[in-house]
Amino acid sequence: MITQNEGGIVVDLGNILVVGPDWASIQALNKAHADALAEIHQVGFDSKHQQGWTYASFDAIANVLRPVLAKHGLSVAPTMDSAEIKENGQNKYGNIEWLATACISLALMHSGGAMRVTKHQGQGSDYSDKAINKAWTVAAKYALMRLFLISTGEKDENDDDDKATTGKTAKATEQERKPEHAKAQAEPAKAEPPKVQVVVNGKPTRPYPPETLKAGMTQRAEKAAAMVATDGHRGAMVGAVEALFSGDSKEIATGKRHMVLKYLFGKDSSKELTGGQVHAVLGWAQEKIVESGEYAPDPVAAQEAALIVKAVDVAAGQTSLL
Repeated sequence: MITQNEGGIVVDLGNILVVGPDWASIQALNKAHADALAEIHQVGFDSKHQQGWTYASFDAIANVLRPVLAKHGLSVAPTMDSAEIKENGQNKYGNIEWLATACISLALMHSGGAMRVTKHQGQGSDYSDKAINKAWTVAAKYALMRLFLISTGEKDENDDDDKATTGKTAKATEQERKPEHAKAQAEPAKAEPPKVQVVVNGKPTRPYPPETLKAGMTQRAEKAAAMVATDGHRGAMVGAVEALFSGDSKEIATGKRHMVLKYLFGKDSSKELTGGQVHAVLGWAQEKIVESGEYAPDPVAAQEAALIVKAVDVAAGQTSLL
């Protein structure tokens, strides 16, 4: 429906609303949008998920758009219209998964005075308090990608940050439904830690047995007691520990993270750890790649984490984590 009066022009197409003082301003908006499209192409992957797959983050999309939008007198303003959050079941450790749906409006505005508003929605899940933030980010990211026809090389619908099946083919997902796959997931990692602890010059070599690692981590945390852990540090620590179980699903990796932290410090939540404990875990769970300056899971720490899980299972009268 098109409405025109002294106040301007309104074109209401349901999920798309176009507003401008006159037709010339709307045409200027359309031209600026088209000119921007001609300059924006594929955005490369800039982030790596803890499960190992790579993707283009919201920041990567925004960083590409900023200079192009400014050049053509355009700006965007995403706003959240509504958000819904609900329980989406529990994992075997009793942790509740929260599923959020965010509905947003994305306004594309031009310096000539015209504006186009479109509606979008996104979903995100989390076992803590970040489900709405994830849903909002997904909705805004894909709204920008669709508005500016941005390609990232990702497969459609494969950017769910909370599902272990992300980035896998339908055939692989179907394979995971088979009983033999479930059995394989429950088995210990193929890279088994050595059964005998080697001692050199009176000092055990890594991988350390659980009790030795626990004592060492306690000492490391005490030395770092004065260090402050931000939300970013705690989030990085969560990802670093779960990355040690990269062969497991997100749900199982989360459960094993709780087991490791509980064994080391008597606390299974990252929020309960002191700053020193957070930094001690970060220093243990990941190693810096000299060539790139990036961090990756420490393979020896992965063996030590597997030993902790096995020790906890044995203490609980189990032979493996089912």
